Amino acid sequence: MIIPTRNRIFYFLKPNNMTINKTSAAQILGIDINEIDKAFNCSGVDEISLETYSSLVNMYGGENAEELNEKGRDIYYDGAQPDELAIPFFLKSADMGNISSMNILGQAFLYGYGVPKDISKGVKYLRTGLYCQNGFSCWQIANALSNGIIQPNDLAFSLLETSAQKGQIDGMFDLAHHYEHGKGTNKNLALALEWYKKSADNGHRIGMYNTGVFYEFGYGSEKDLAQAYNYYKMSADKGYSSAFKKLADWYYDGVYVEKNFDEAFRLYNEAYNRGVKTAAADIGLMFIRGEGTPQDPTKGVEYYKIGAEKGVAWAMRNLGFIYRNGKYVQQNLEEAFKYFLAGADKGLIDCASEVGYCYRVGEGVEQSHEKAYKYLKIASDNGVSWSMRLLGYMYKMGQFVEQDYSEAAKLFQKADELGDSDSTAQLGYLYYNGLGVEKDLAKSFDYYKKAADNGVIWAAYNLAFYYKNGEYVKQDYNEAIRLFNITAENGYNASYEELALLYHNGTGVQKDYHKAYDYFKKASDAGIMHARANLGVLYLNGDYVARNYHTAFRLFTEAAQAGVAFGFYQIGNVYEHGYGVKRNKRKAAEYYSAAMKSGLDIADEKVKQLTPATIAFSEMMDIGQQIIDEVGQDQVKDLLSDIVSNAVDKILDEDGSIISEIIGDAVAEGIMAGFDFGD
Repeated sequence: MIIPTRNRIFYFLKPNNMTINKTSAAQILGIDINEIDKAFNCSGVDEISLETYSSLVNMYGGENAEELNEKGRDIYYDGAQPDELAIPFFLKSADMGNISSMNILGQAFLYGYGVPKDISKGVKYLRTGLYCQNGFSCWQIANALSNGIIQPNDLAFSLLETSAQKGQIDGMFDLAHHYEHGKGTNKNLALALEWYKKSADNGHRIGMYNTGVFYEFGYGSEKDLAQAYNYYKMSADKGYSSAFKKLADWYYDGVYVEKNFDEAFRLYNEAYNRGVKTAAADIGLMFIRGEGTPQDPTKGVEYYKIGAEKGVAWAMRNLGFIYRNGKYVQQNLEEAFKYFLAGADKGLIDCASEVGYCYRVGEGVEQSHEKAYKYLKIASDNGVSWSMRLLGYMYKMGQFVEQDYSEAAKLFQKADELGDSDSTAQLGYLYYNGLGVEKDLAKSFDYYKKAADNGVIWAAYNLAFYYKNGEYVKQDYNEAIRLFNITAENGYNASYEELALLYHNGTGVQKDYHKAYDYFKKASDAGIMHARANLGVLYLNGDYVARNYHTAFRLFTEAAQAGVAFGFYQIGNVYEHGYGVKRNKRKAAEYYSAAMKSGLDIADEKVKQLTPATIAFSEMMDIGQQIIDEVGQDQVKDLLSDIVSNAVDKILDEDGSIISEIIGDAVAEGIMAGFDFGD
């Protein structure tokens, strides 16, 4: 609710050396600027001192006390000009015995409105009105009592009743305010509305506004939008700036009145020009969207910034998104974070979520899981589902907090109930793996299905494996392929590799190396490094593409460099068999071992086969092969036969026996059988 009385955002305690624009002074006094120049010999300057202005008021302000009072009130209650400009009018009027001016001066000195704060002077001016049982004086003293400026506030409420009953409209308004908040009396919204209406009916423009608020929200009466609109309109007609903002909101949203962006834009500008700077945010939004005015994002951002400077949290949030996405401005993640943080500090829960996200991933700010947890917890506790999900990730992964799958499951469950489909998919994952919950394929399937139906692509991808592998549901390759195709078309590139494997192996479909190549290529180009290794296998074997060991080895190497175990395995395969390289089983063993350490089970058998002994034997055979290639098959065979025959002769202690020749030829034949002599 609004408290009395005027907009004082800018005009508290002006400095003693305050100056006033000469043109503005002339307009206030209704005189020609030349009169000022003649009276004070100040031509050629734009500003005059407050002392000079006071002298001008004494000269030209008027001779009638009521007239002077009225001019002072116009300035004092307008809120668009400094209070100091009104004080000289009241001083002259009060000197002429005007009680109203004394009352206002009493208020001014009590609170320091346009003059240095001076309690004794304030009481002195108000006392005259109080002796005359002036309602305004009663109201002012009651206010001072209520705020502990003069005395304790136990007398305030009774004085306000006196003021209101004597017909003083500010007393009526403040009495309503006391009933509304239970100050000095029991809270009573019905009586608050009654006195707000009385103040409104007597011309109190904020009373009109507050009466509108009561009818809009049903405070102290039934909701009545027609009455609310009428009182807001009356308040605006009296020039109350916040009423223009309220009416603009109604025309923008179509509350009670028909939506009218042109009227909303006009009213927002009226409110802004009358000092409601928060309306800048609404003006900015309409420029961004082109509602009620030609679209102009540049102006929209400018007005958003004004709104943000005046504390409009949602303008801060929108600026955060604008700078994050680089829309209408150059992308600046640090600037985006600054606005999100400002909005969070203003209590906007959406911004707290964004700040938590930024701290978690280090976007626009140094990564801090501790701070991420703090802000995500605030947002989660206030019902933001995706913050619950991010908090769930932190428990799932053990970031800042101890890893706790059970707590993660609880958070995902809450978020799922609020409609967060990514959390639904996370529940599918937890139930499939039995993490924090009892393993349950039926629940896992149902959660994945629910999430997939709501557009979570990775949930549909995991669902495809149920059909591919026949887990929980009947094996259905057609459904699996359908889901892999959908997910691939929606940017989940790992699905291309799954499709490629199905077509390469002929699993559930007719074997098709062409399609396998196309899908492996798409996945590889998208950065799926396991698919790159599989693409290498096609080049290694010459499936659909011409066999190319060099290309195959390059693809295997790129996959291995990315940490893909299958890439290490295939490099081992290349070295083991000498595909395009010199055969080297020692290197092959090293790569098979790397594949095994990276978790590839099929590499275990290779590591077991390639022991140091078998590698040494292989190297010996390679040397023998090299000798055969250089010397010739027959010569090597004869040499081996002679070596063995001589050895047998020594054993038998004979020379050139038939037995030794037979054994020598047989052994030589057996050894030679292990070598490659080509065609």
